[in-house]
This record gives sequence, structure tokens and C-alpha cells, in this order.
Amino acid sequence: MEWITLPPRGHRFDSTINILHTTIVLLLVATSLGFVAMGAFIHNFSTLHPDTAHPFPINEHGGTFFLNPMLGRLYVNMPWIWLTTLGGSILVTRLRAKSKLRPE
Repeated sequence: MEWITLPPRGHRFDSTINILHTTIVLLLVATSLGFVAMGAFIHNFSTLHPDTAHPFPINEHGGTFFLNPMLGRLYVNMPWIWLTTLGGSILVTRLRAKSKLRPE
């Protein structure tokens, strides 16, 4: 019985820049989906009047809602997080393109 020799597997992530690019793009997608989900379901997490568990005010959708501090800060900072991951993905994409153009 002869053994079949398979060709060597190509590494999908052959360099650090590819791993970094994939990670940042996945963070961008997760942030985008998280921001949409939080915007759509903000009423489920909020109250209309402040209490001890929901002291963080958010002015959104023509009214004021109150969230718990951790979720409120995340909701307020979500556009900045999205812009940062977008900028990071553009930067890493440019670096990746430059590294592919460089002769070895």
C-alpha cells in the first residue's frame, strides 16, 4: 500500500501584518454590529427616570434616557471606538499593501 503525499499546507496568516489586519477588521465589524444593536435596543436597557441603578443620562432619539454608568459610557464612546477601528483598518491595509510591493 502506497501512502499519498499531500502538498504542504499554506499558512493563511504568514506574517504579523496579516494577523493584525484580520484582528482589526473583525473588531471593526463587531463594533459596527454592536453599535447598531445598542442603538436599536437602547430602550430595553434604559429608564425614563433616574434611579440608583441608572444614573447616567443619555440624550438620544428626542428624549433623555438613563442607563447604568458602564453601559452609558460604552454607548457614548461607541462612535469613537468605531472611528478608531476604521482608521486602524485603513492604516494596516496601507501597510499591508506596502509590504506586498516590497521586493524580497
